[in-house]
Amino acid sequence: MSSKNTFVCLNGRLVPEEDAKVSVFDRGFVYGDGLFTTIRAEDGKPFFLEQHLKRLQESSDFFGISFPEPLKEKGIIEKLLEINKLQQGHASVKIILTRGTVAGLGLPRCQIPTWLITARPYIPLSREQYEKGWRLIPFCKPRSTPVANHKTLNYLYNLWARQWAIDSGADEAILTDIDGFITETATGSILIQAGKDWITPEAQGILPGITLKMLRLMWKKNGKRIKECKITLEEIYKADQVWILNSMIGIMPATHIGNYALSQNFRSLVLKYRGELWEYAKIVS
Repeated sequence: MSSKNTFVCLNGRLVPEEDAKVSVFDRGFVYGDGLFTTIRAEDGKPFFLEQHLKRLQESSDFFGISFPEPLKEKGIIEKLLEINKLQQGHASVKIILTRGTVAGLGLPRCQIPTWLITARPYIPLSREQYEKGWRLIPFCKPRSTPVANHKTLNYLYNLWARQWAIDSGADEAILTDIDGFITETATGSILIQAGKDWITPEAQGILPGITLKMLRLMWKKNGKRIKECKITLEEIYKADQVWILNSMIGIMPATHIGNYALSQNFRSLVLKYRGELWEYAKIVS
């Protein structure tokens, strides 16, 4: 889809992509003073939109960024998908919210934030890619910061970690805190199976992943529980399964951590739960 045929929603107005303009003094550009979230959509319906907006608003409240009332309306995203001819198939919807052009250091209150919604076609990963799985590698630079609890525009660390993994011959990076405990991956949550237990990391600086949250709710209805506890790299090597979860890929299994091969008994289970997750999304979205 060329840009001249693509519309975006900028500050509540649907405008052609090439006509969308943001000030060079916008704090999202100048300081990375803003937030974002990315949402999978299918056949014109954004998945888990309420949960994405709730997380976005909680972060905007925390950092004192005004949350636009129109963003709470589901119809504005559905209209954008419609005008971009994305009512069939898959799409990626991205919401960006910044503090706008208010002057001053610190976190000055703003009355007029900048907000942008984009909607583009998305090509899902193939069944073969899920069956192949991902190779993970621990990132060489641990990090501990409460800012990581929010999906901010300060995303450079995550991009660095992802590129470092790719340059190292892996698909994704495992992030750890300064005490050596696993937090998440560069772009998703981590869930491991150890015997009969399903465990997700408990540590400082973890983004509350939407996909993990919704899988937890889906499993809870069937009596399956996900525990939270501290996980070391040594413990993850012993896991029966390691999964990466995010809003676009759903559930991706890991086959290796570095050169260490994990169990390959994941294919049918991952495909089963990934399919159930998207069906659940259609019901609750």
